[in-house]
Amino acid sequence: MNQNLNIHLKPWIGSNYQSSKEKILLLGESNYDTDGNYKDVGEEFSIEIVQEFLDGENYKLYKNAGLLFNKECRQIWNSIAFSNIFQTPFSNSKAQPSEDDKKEIPANFESLLNILKPSKVIVLSRRLWEWLPEKNGREIDSIQEGKRHSSVWKYDYENGSCLVIGICHPSRMNQRNGTIDEWSSVVNSFLVE
Repeated sequence: MNQNLNIHLKPWIGSNYQSSKEKILLLGESNYDTDGNYKDVGEEFSIEIVQEFLDGENYKLYKNAGLLFNKECRQIWNSIAFSNIFQTPFSNSKAQPSEDDKKEIPANFESLLNILKPSKVIVLSRRLWEWLPEKNGREIDSIQEGKRHSSVWKYDYENGSCLVIGICHPSRMNQRNGTIDEWSSVVNSFLVE
């Protein structure tokens, strides 16, 4: 993998990602390390967390993200890539990114697109969706499924481009924010674009 200087945490790349017809990147906000070592985690940290989930840990974010694609929540993970935009894990799920953290988003996003070369990106946070840079991107469409919707943006990267949508954070999917089934309809419409 072509590693970029500002991407310190290697993304999860499923074993079938490179051969997938659609290269799908799930983009989250941040990892959490409650052991107190969150500033000193290794470059494999994100990969290790996804692998723990695949080995049976019940991590709500990864479970709900998988359910967006299939009722067997672990099945999709061999065909997709996953990364968080922030490259330093936070100490807990309530920690908020600083203004300096947010300034890293454009460069990190561009690097992840150049490294992974996805055809579709699903941003797993409405907040992160609003923080994404407009540079190299433009709104081209929108998807409306019942009460749930997202704009569709097209972003260019080195030798390619991808379509990008933003959805509710998977760990917050409920009646008020939209259920997994409701957001799954948006994701499925996006995948056939």
